[in-house]
Amino acid sequence: SITKLLTCLLAAENSELTDIVTFSHEAVYGIERGSSNIGIDEGEQLTMEECLYAALLESANEVSSGIAEHVGGSIEGFTEMMNAKVRELGGSDSNFVNANGLHDDNHYTSAYDMALIGQAFAKNQMLLEMSATVYYHIDATPEQPDAIDLRHKHRMLPECQRSGKKPYEYTTGGKNGYTDTARQTLVTFAKKDGHRLVCVVLKDEKPKHYEDSIALFNYGFACYDNPALRAQIDAKAKELGAAEEEETPAEEEEKPAGEDGERLTQEEMDERVDGLTDKKEENADQAESGGNEKKDREKSGG
Repeated sequence: SITKLLTCLLAAENSELTDIVTFSHEAVYGIERGSSNIGIDEGEQLTMEECLYAALLESANEVSSGIAEHVGGSIEGFTEMMNAKVRELGGSDSNFVNANGLHDDNHYTSAYDMALIGQAFAKNQMLLEMSATVYYHIDATPEQPDAIDLRHKHRMLPECQRSGKKPYEYTTGGKNGYTDTARQTLVTFAKKDGHRLVCVVLKDEKPKHYEDSIALFNYGFACYDNPALRAQIDAKAKELGAAEEEETPAEEEEKPAGEDGERLTQEEMDERVDGLTDKKEENADQAESGGNEKKDREKSGG
C-alpha cells in the first residue's frame, strides 16, 4: 500500500482537489475481497481531495483505483504514468501494475526507489500535511450517501487515534502497508532541528517495522551531531542540489550516482555509509559546519 504515495503524488500533479471522481465497476469490484476499503459503491462520487485522504489514511484500495481511472483514463494508462514518474525521479528497480499496491508478481519496488518517491511526495506540502492528518470526515452527499470517518493507520504519528501506537515526536507524515507476501511496509517522514529524513522499511513484522524505523531515524539524525559527518552531508546535499538544477539530456535516465557519476550498487552504497561511520571518531575534532458489495466488504489492514 505504500504504492499509494506515488498514486497520490501523480494525482496532485495532474488533477484539482475539486475534481469529481466517479467510481466504475472495475474500481469497486476489481480489488481483493476483504482488502482495505471505505465501502464506496459503483457510480458513487467523491472529490479528489476526499479521495486523497481516503487513500492516505485508510489505504482505501477502491479509491486508489478510482483515482487512477480519473487521472490516467484507465488503470493501465495510469500505471504507465507511475512507471514514467519513478524513472524521472531516478528509480530503476520498480514496476507498477496497479495504483493500490495489492499483490501482483509483476508489481515491485525497492527501498531506494520508494525513498525517491517519498522524497518527491514530501516536497509537496499539501500531500505531506494530508499524510500527517490522523482524522478526516467525509460528509454524506446525494452522490455518496454515507458519512465516513477516516483514521490514519500509521502508529508513529503522535496523535494517532488507533490502538498499538508507537509515537515518534518528530514524525511529519507517512504511509504504511501490508500484504501477505510483502509483509509490513512503512514509509515515514520526520523532521528534527531543521533536518528532514525519509525512512523506508520493507518486509518487516509488526510492531518491529515501527521500532526499526525509529531506530533508523535516531541513527540518521545523530549523524548531524557529528561535525565531520555533518560537513560531508552538507557537501553532498549541495552537490545534489546543484545537479537537480541542471537539465538532464532527454535520452538519458537519471540514476543514483557516486562522486564521479558512476552507477552505485547497493553493496557500494553500503560501503560508503560504513566508511563515513568509521571516520566518526577519527574526525571528531574537525570544525562544525552549517548546516492506507459495499456492506459485505470488511475493512482490514493493507
